[in-house]
Amino acid sequence: MQVERLKVKWPADDDNLWFIRSGGGPEVQIECSLEGRAPFLIEGDDPGHRTQTHDVDEAVNTIVQWLTTD
Repeated sequence: MQVERLKVKWPADDDNLWFIRSGGGPEVQIECSLEGRAPFLIEGDDPGHRTQTHDVDEAVNTIVQWLTTD
């Protein structure tokens, strides 16, 4: 599992974007509000893998499901 945060050039830039990869498998991106707060915008590699939620459990479950999908 690899988790990487977007590296921004300027301190005022938004760095609340995370990339999550499972080995050589799919990648999921999650964007959140300041300080990791909801809402969470989640996007995956597959078409249609895009959702937004305010619920942390739903965000985690979505990420796990998309990363473990063959």
